[in-house]
Amino acid sequence: MNQLVELGKKAEQFKSANTEVIAVFREEQKGEAGLEAIKEKTKTPFTLALDNGKKSTARYSGGKREFTGYVISPKGQIVKVIKGDLRNRAKSDELLTAISGGSSSKAGSGSKAGSGSKAGSPAKAASGSKGSNSK
Repeated sequence: MNQLVELGKKAEQFKSANTEVIAVFREEQKGEAGLEAIKEKTKTPFTLALDNGKKSTARYSGGKREFTGYVISPKGQIVKVIKGDLRNRAKSDELLTAISGGSSSKAGSGSKAGSGSKAGSPAKAASGSKGSNSK
């Protein structure tokens, strides 16, 4: 949840970059009710999505303990992958740099950014998936 809070502090910058941030949760035991509780607790302005069956995110993030962040172009192409783990996840500055074209990325405006996650974790283009049952 810390990542959601950290990303939320830069919400206006993501908005100015015409970027949608989506956090995909792959192991939220409480389902949609759990996502609502996380959204309320973190006060995140971002979309939270649920993919407990790992149907959408398996193509991008197969590892059991992966917390990888993805920047996805408006055409749906992954243009930047930021590897993460339980304690070290994609930071807002890394995502914003990738979105703005830094780090040899060509995301451009209208991109999506975020992080795939497990229960208690976070934010979008996260597993690069729009997930199912998004809230």
